[in-house]
Amino acid sequence: MRLDELMEIHALSLLVQGNGTISVSALEQDFLTFSKQLPRKELQVVLPSMYPLDKNEQARIKEAYALKNITAAPTALDIIGRAERGNQNSMFFLSPKQINADYLQSEDSYLIPLLKECYANGLLSQFTAHEAVFGDVTAKNGTVDLAELPLFPEKFAGGLYRLSIKIDTPKKAISKLKSIYATMDLVQADPHSRMLEPEKLNDLATSAMELRASLGALARYSPKENELKVHTKSVIVKNDKQTMFFLYTPKNKNVLVYFGQAPFSFGRNPKDLEVLDGEQHQLTLAKLIEHGLYDPSPAVVERNLSFFDQLYDGNARAVGRDITGEHPHYEKLRESLFRVKEYMLSMSDIERRRSFIQRQEPEVQEFLVCPSSSDPVLHLLLPRLSWNSVLREYHATDAFIKKFQSADDSTKKTLLHDVESSVIFSNQQNNDVNCWLYKTHKDYCEAQGVKFSVKN
Repeated sequence: MRLDELMEIHALSLLVQGNGTISVSALEQDFLTFSKQLPRKELQVVLPSMYPLDKNEQARIKEAYALKNITAAPTALDIIGRAERGNQNSMFFLSPKQINADYLQSEDSYLIPLLKECYANGLLSQFTAHEAVFGDVTAKNGTVDLAELPLFPEKFAGGLYRLSIKIDTPKKAISKLKSIYATMDLVQADPHSRMLEPEKLNDLATSAMELRASLGALARYSPKENELKVHTKSVIVKNDKQTMFFLYTPKNKNVLVYFGQAPFSFGRNPKDLEVLDGEQHQLTLAKLIEHGLYDPSPAVVERNLSFFDQLYDGNARAVGRDITGEHPHYEKLRESLFRVKEYMLSMSDIERRRSFIQRQEPEVQEFLVCPSSSDPVLHLLLPRLSWNSVLREYHATDAFIKKFQSADDSTKKTLLHDVESSVIFSNQQNNDVNCWLYKTHKDYCEAQGVKFSVKN
């Protein structure tokens, strides 16, 4: 056995001796006690920038929305064409300038690779001057639509996921022009045989004249392909029963984290897909760390330690005495973090750090890691796996909003108080929930002492 391996075993034995068991309920109570000594925290609101629609564009989006049974008559859209929260799987484009808008709901950020392809495509600038351009988004693996994977688990093939959208206008201008060009190519390839089909040529000419009347000179348009496709490492699929996070790991494995009803019958999980229950947050986070989706970070540990010290010292000052020993579970957490930081600084190998983190108590792991890439889906998922039950509920955006809407006055006050007390770090804020509360219940929240810090 090498010397560095012996040192690692020794370091692990010291950590195990110093840890003890951490009670989640006691730890939550400690955080609530300490947070009360802080200045009243504000819910941070970053209002999404929207693309404003002129009168002509308002008429165009209303026409496109109607084809998808959407009754809204918006005056502004987000980057994918949303006017309000919802589970639509369509994207609507009114102008290439729409790219400057934000997402109305953060979970749509998994569409970034496909959006880049859409906005880089010349069809948007060519056709949005006359009509809305829109289409349905499909997420697949192999031949199976991920939305239908619970019905056909045997069709899962593994590997990267594929996002696609087939775009057109309400009057099918892109499809019609594409068909005209395809027919013209055939005529040029074999003009003599095509001359024997005068009716088809007349129909072609009529269709071209109709399009010219609405689009102008057709030579300016080149709709060779209106189905856009990209491969991606993460997809979010939502329905009434569950929310599913499909992930492709740095170790080339497929993982599904679901919240809500189990998507597959017992024994019917896809062969090449590891299925993790998001409600089993402790086990799931450990597995995602093992898969390399979250990395151990000494910088993250150092930041958390610094803030824990501020909380602890602030509480001691508030009560005016030495509080050593009064919050043993909080002290155990801080001691664990300090030992982990010291170990990680002494070990540069990322896989050894990862193996070490997996041995730590689940309550500790959340404070030791950060997403291994800039993928926004990983950032959205992490707080939903928190040891803190209030944060998990707060970051289940749709469920939180639904619960708040149906709650009585007493329950609403409890929800607001719990969120305000539990959100300690800035990265624990849920901007989607905060924006919704600000837009729909601002006066009520402020009457309960909950303040908002608003940025446009």
